[in-house]
Amino acid sequence: MNAFIACQLIIILIMQQMLPGIDVKSKSLEGEPLAHLRPPGSRSSQYPSNLVALKVLSAEAESRGLIRPLLRATRNVTFANQISFPVSLEINSKSCGCLNASFSKVLVEPGQQTVLTLSATVTPAFGEQTQSATFSAKWIDTSGPQSERGICLLSYFSDIEVLVRPEQATLKAIEGTNVSVDLFIRAIDGSDAAPPTPKCTLTNWKVRRVNDAALRKGTWHFIAEGICGSVRQSGEILVRPSSEVHAAITVPLTVVGICAVIAKPAAVVFSMAQANDADSSKIILLDRVTNMPLGRPFTVSSDSKWVTVVHSAGDELIVQFKPDSSTRIAGAATLAVRDDSGRALLQIPVAWFLDGWLDAPIVHDPVADPLK
Repeated sequence: MNAFIACQLIIILIMQQMLPGIDVKSKSLEGEPLAHLRPPGSRSSQYPSNLVALKVLSAEAESRGLIRPLLRATRNVTFANQISFPVSLEINSKSCGCLNASFSKVLVEPGQQTVLTLSATVTPAFGEQTQSATFSAKWIDTSGPQSERGICLLSYFSDIEVLVRPEQATLKAIEGTNVSVDLFIRAIDGSDAAPPTPKCTLTNWKVRRVNDAALRKGTWHFIAEGICGSVRQSGEILVRPSSEVHAAITVPLTVVGICAVIAKPAAVVFSMAQANDADSSKIILLDRVTNMPLGRPFTVSSDSKWVTVVHSAGDELIVQFKPDSSTRIAGAATLAVRDDSGRALLQIPVAWFLDGWLDAPIVHDPVADPLK
């Protein structure tokens, strides 16, 4: 029995020698070759174990712990060139565009050192965030060009008080109508102390709390609401923590106004056989919501002398195209529709093609914007 136990112990010791640890998180990096910067489970063909040019002299811990949002998480790893030839270093790829990765020296002479620095701005998120950068070392020895590759990791936790969803919002609505977005906030520690009411930076927008009995403890429901304007609006909802230690969380908000008027057809194309021919087309203006005739006064202007509105009765437009000898073979124009106060409602594109148009470019005539 004792012999059997001794045999088992010998087998275990042999296995430990055959399976040395390479996990950067569970083993000191000092004095280790570059191969030990590879992630656990990587194939030896991709990250070979016989890397010889660089040696890690010192390395800060991969996990940088709890860091407040908007601050930077940074990790430094110091390498030494342990061969007799100059080594050229290059960053090959990064896991995210938000990660900065650089060497203090990209050309390292024999015996010299260089520091690889990884840094990233911490964003409000739950759980561990991990970034990585791959790099290569190249040199020329007596056998010719040589190279090796490595990977370095940076991880951290965002020190946040609450989680906010959605993380961003884009809304589209008809101009002048009410529009809103629902915002849900969850306390990381499950606390029932409600956070301060968020603020919206868009003009005349307000945020209110919704009392929802179905929500779990530590979760709150807010609604940001306002009126959709005629131009694209960009702002943000600010979620301020109850503690000054934590940074505010911003939710980007974009509101896009959609014209309340539509045209049927939405565009007009004239195809003419001769330059002196004339043609016309009818357009009806409708309310986008009801799909009924517009039912309110409007005016129409054209940016081309060859395209005119010859009749406008009720909700109908009669668009006429009357070319002459100076008309381009192919061209385009725009009809600008405004309400009785002069506010722009929509633009109606118009195009024409005469004989031989395939040999000529389409030119907008003139350059001026009809809605300005």
